[in-house]
Amino acid sequence: MGRWTRWLWMARDATCASVSDAADHLRVAIAEDEPLARRALRRMLQEDPAVTLISEVVDVPALTALLRSAPALDVLFLDIRMPGGSVFDCLTLLSPDTLVVFTTAHAEHAATAFDLDAADYLRKPFGARRVHQALERVRRRRRVRPSRADNEYHLLVRVGVRDVPIRLASVWRFEGADDCVRVVTADRALLHTTTLQALDDALSPRGFLRIHRRHLVNSGAIRALIPHDAHRLAVEMPNGERLVASRRGTAALRAWAQRTPDVAAPPHSPGGTRS
Repeated sequence: MGRWTRWLWMARDATCASVSDAADHLRVAIAEDEPLARRALRRMLQEDPAVTLISEVVDVPALTALLRSAPALDVLFLDIRMPGGSVFDCLTLLSPDTLVVFTTAHAEHAATAFDLDAADYLRKPFGARRVHQALERVRRRRRVRPSRADNEYHLLVRVGVRDVPIRLASVWRFEGADDCVRVVTADRALLHTTTLQALDDALSPRGFLRIHRRHLVNSGAIRALIPHDAHRLAVEMPNGERLVASRRGTAALRAWAQRTPDVAAPPHSPGGTRS
């Protein structure tokens, strides 16, 4: 049995674990002042059985009131131009857990929308297929966004048709593997459909270090920094495995060692560590 086959079988077997579909169920609000557009978007969203429509608002004051009431929103479909003010002024009221899908007939706001980390940008007129693509993009974003439960952060890893919650503290590293990522813990490895860059963006504040284009490592799992050659370091994992960092990754490791007590980066010198 090849190693990829073993990983896939391990992913299949993990479905017997405690499972959550939280990333797929979305609580949605619509902010749209045009009645026909609002009705059409409502109909398209209601075609998805995992969508719950929480609220609809038609102007900026109503949107402000909605966001100040702090409803548990997963995604806001937001028309960029609505009466009563600027929708961008309202975004400071958004919960960090709420993703935004902008809807507009105007293309000139696309750069601003993505500067604000929008999940998607729908140009009017759009159809049901495009709305469903936006919902799937939101779900993918939520699966790589760490969630907090019982004072610990978890990552929802897609296994088959379900999401398995994995404690971030238990993850040793992520390895890029074509169009998916290998999630490695002390006792198992799972394949997760996302990109290493998306995980890097979401998890770097949680102590994960991008040491190579293929490797994102939990700094808490690093047992030692070892010289690999004149320019690169290797990290030693709890099981003795060594991963060679790129030059950029080596710089990140040295910077991490400088700001972390009890961690010392070795001097620049050749070594015999194997890749």
